[in-house]
Amino acid sequence: MRFECSINTNIVGKGNPSLSGWENVKVSQDELAEIVKLGFAFSPAILKEGHDGSKHSKKDVKGSQMFAIDIDDPIMRFDEIQQDEYFQEYGGFAYTTPSHTEDHNRYRL
Repeated sequence: MRFECSINTNIVGKGNPSLSGWENVKVSQDELAEIVKLGFAFSPAILKEGHDGSKHSKKDVKGSQMFAIDIDDPIMRFDEIQQDEYFQEYGGFAYTTPSHTEDHNRYRL
């Protein structure tokens, strides 16, 4: 299954989200996971036609086909969520964010 979202390959890691370069792409879950592994920024937002590629706001968004959840104060550690049966059945993928540490887990589902 493929879905649409937006990515910005000008932003790597915890870069400046104001950088231009946002564009819509159609990707599989595995392809998006690879984009994230490379450190590039993504947004669940599908941008309206004619968007100039700059940081987007609500008025620039056409819709979304997925969602992402930031976990900053987890009940479950990152390694535990990956082993969770419910997440394995229904979750897409999980990855740590640039702010993640062993003492303060931060990740995105």
